[in-house]
Amino acid sequence: MQNADFPQNYLEGHRNWLEGLSETESSLYQKLGREGQTPSVMAVTCCDSRIMLPDIFNAGPGEFFVLRNIANLVPPQGQDNGMAAAVEFGVNAFKVQHIIVMGHASCGGVAASAAHFEAGNPSDGSLTLSWLSTLKPAYEASKAKTGGDDKDFSTTFEKQAVKMSLDNLSAYAPVEAAVKEGRLSLHGFWFDIEAARLNYLDAASDSFIPV
Repeated sequence: MQNADFPQNYLEGHRNWLEGLSETESSLYQKLGREGQTPSVMAVTCCDSRIMLPDIFNAGPGEFFVLRNIANLVPPQGQDNGMAAAVEFGVNAFKVQHIIVMGHASCGGVAASAAHFEAGNPSDGSLTLSWLSTLKPAYEASKAKTGGDDKDFSTTFEKQAVKMSLDNLSAYAPVEAAVKEGRLSLHGFWFDIEAARLNYLDAASDSFIPV
């Protein structure tokens, strides 16, 4: 495995980034390297390359403990040890004060799951489709909410997936305990890529509102 196989513009990009670090930024990385991280926020978001989480929140290194997967899913407790371990680590080791689930517009994972559910085909050993099958309750709720209107369905499904994941997350034992102790809160977000606008889930209205 050689660096020559990797796009050189990214390697040059790193060198430019390194040279462009201010003294304050360099000192921050040194401190993080010596003392470790103390993130206050854990984020579950999508693998999508368009979702640049630190940029969206204007956050710096060490502030967000991030877990990415296809379609920003939180499966029900007991179905995915990797998810459960990350959540447990964030809540119990880092003592994060907030966990966010952030979905986004034009989500390929959500769209793929919708097509799969519409076709009614089995997963046939596909790890991707098996993972996305977790979205079935959100899919059915979105169909009922939109009456099958294609114009509104995709966005509704993306947002419903965030709500479903939050519901699942709230049942994780470390999360449930921390929320009861008053040291943790959960939040839902949906990012409109074209508008570069973040929307948050308002508990009172059960709808997503622009930040």
